[in-house]
Amino acid sequence: MDAGYYIGGWGVIILTILFGLYFIAKRYWQELAMVVIGMGGETLLFESLSILIGRARPPTQIWIILKIPGFPSGHTMAAVTIFGLLAYLLAPKVRSAFGKGFVVAVAILVMLFVGFTRVFTAAHYLTDVLSGYALGICWSGAIYTLIETYFQKRRSQNVKKE
Repeated sequence: MDAGYYIGGWGVIILTILFGLYFIAKRYWQELAMVVIGMGGETLLFESLSILIGRARPPTQIWIILKIPGFPSGHTMAAVTIFGLLAYLLAPKVRSAFGKGFVVAVAILVMLFVGFTRVFTAAHYLTDVLSGYALGICWSGAIYTLIETYFQKRRSQNVKKE
């Protein structure tokens, strides 16, 4: 169960840094914007809502005891944001239907595992985790769509100039 804590916390941070460095090296600016704005915004959204709502965590926490507010689940939001991006970027690049399904299934399983461990270890109430999923999906969908639209318009404007 400890793995869910670390995958949703440090795993997300390490993946974000690795993605960022890779996208900088390859000059994939659209993907870099998705990582930076996606994860930066997710962190700000989580911190703001957590402080604003200030709901206490369950008193029965086991393993890693946290004192910060528990609503929404930041680990779950972060897992949805980064693993959702991973599936969003990788699935179209895989040729076989099985491969696409595998990429999406692994991303979803990791997200579900992180949420499950947060409830199982009593670090969050179920509603904290469900709100983390909902907010992560909404934030990711909105920001990735906006970034994709911005870069498509920019590319079409560059083509018209030529």
